[in-house]
Amino acid sequence: MDELTDPPAETLPYTGEATDTSAPSTGDATNRPDKPTTKPVTEETTQQVDIVNYEYDTVTVDETIAVVGASKSRKILRYPKLTGLSNADMQTKINTLLGEIAASEFKNRTLGLDDYTKNGVAVRYEVAKTSVTYLGGNLLSVRSAGSITYSDGSEDVDFAYSNVINLSTGRNITQKKIYQKFGEIKSLFENGRFTQISGAQNLTSSISLADMMSQYAMYELYNTYPDTYFTPKELVIIVELNTKLGGYAEFSIPLSDVNAYLSVSPTK
Repeated sequence: MDELTDPPAETLPYTGEATDTSAPSTGDATNRPDKPTTKPVTEETTQQVDIVNYEYDTVTVDETIAVVGASKSRKILRYPKLTGLSNADMQTKINTLLGEIAASEFKNRTLGLDDYTKNGVAVRYEVAKTSVTYLGGNLLSVRSAGSITYSDGSEDVDFAYSNVINLSTGRNITQKKIYQKFGEIKSLFENGRFTQISGAQNLTSSISLADMMSQYAMYELYNTYPDTYFTPKELVIIVELNTKLGGYAEFSIPLSDVNAYLSVSPTK
């Protein structure tokens, strides 16, 4: 989301206390450029930060957020923790930001939590998987996915979100600033140029591509853009859907097809 912006992982056993654990990950080799690079300083770039290595840890924060009768509402956050930047202060700033983004997403997606608690419904919010999808030059791209479940049997809510961070400023790049001409991206999507890479099978038999994009029709006026992330060769957008359609679906397109419409890109 702009305020800051797979299959489930195994659930951690409940301990009754907040925990903060880290597990090392090297990420997928395809998510790395051929070698570490440093781009020149620009208006959006205040420091040069070299990537010493591409490894990162996954931080897990597991907390009880409410006691509901004999049950407990839980918040389980996961987010990456970089370990291989040459600038230790910038690395700390970025890792702090990643934690803040995860906390903000939780807050924005559970606005009715108090009402559920009052009505005796326990809620479990879990980011099941988080991964670095691109790390190179001055860009860090992260994708996270999870679900919200309810003790009263209400339908689960699956979600995914992403964020792109400038490694040289330690700031989140909003979805709006990723695009120069989102209207062109929207047209490519509606004309079937994107490939669906996650979500319900035969999705377009239930909703058209144009209808998926309709929620972003007033993007300039209301700053409504789909969450976006990068891989080394592709742009991926996360389209939010209602729960009956799976909560979300992801669509990709080669960067070579859209670089002209982007303000930032791994290959620009």
